[in-house]
Amino acid sequence: MRIGEQLKVIRRGLGITQEDVAQKLCVTRQAISNWEQGKTIPDLYAFARLAAVYQFSPDEFLLGESSIRGMQNMKSNYSDAQIEKLIKKHYPEMFDMSPLSGGLVSQTFSFQSKENKYIFQVGGNQGDYEKQLYISKRYRNAFPVREILSIHETDDGTAYCISRFTEGHKLFDLGKQIFNAY
Repeated sequence: MRIGEQLKVIRRGLGITQEDVAQKLCVTRQAISNWEQGKTIPDLYAFARLAAVYQFSPDEFLLGESSIRGMQNMKSNYSDAQIEKLIKKHYPEMFDMSPLSGGLVSQTFSFQSKENKYIFQVGGNQGDYEKQLYISKRYRNAFPVREILSIHETDDGTAYCISRFTEGHKLFDLGKQIFNAY
């Protein structure tokens, strides 16, 4: 994944707009857009400030081993057509596929099949999804966690999982203020 694409994935994962980043860095929104599109790259000073805003280690990012908030390395993006093909292997009657924000390691989509709604995640490693499966089985009745239905692997060895859709907020998106209230 190119630097611009990584910056875009990280920004979207953090749930902030190009305008938000531009204000924090004292640059134009167009500069952020140009960086994400690969038209230009940030200078060293701007890159260091981006690292602080996006919470990544600049050296690991540039070496292709981004450790963002302790997460696994970012995986290359699959096209919507590739995602749809993977989903249809398991749910041939799927429809209404749409991307969801959040994943710094995985690409996440919702989709429907018949009258049910599901979540599809691809990226990361199989062990991470197995942990989610354990939590799903162990705590699903006590907490609103997604029920992991299946874990698979792509031809290139990338893990993916399918789970039931659960309404609610991701802890990642709630921010520090919600936890400081307790």
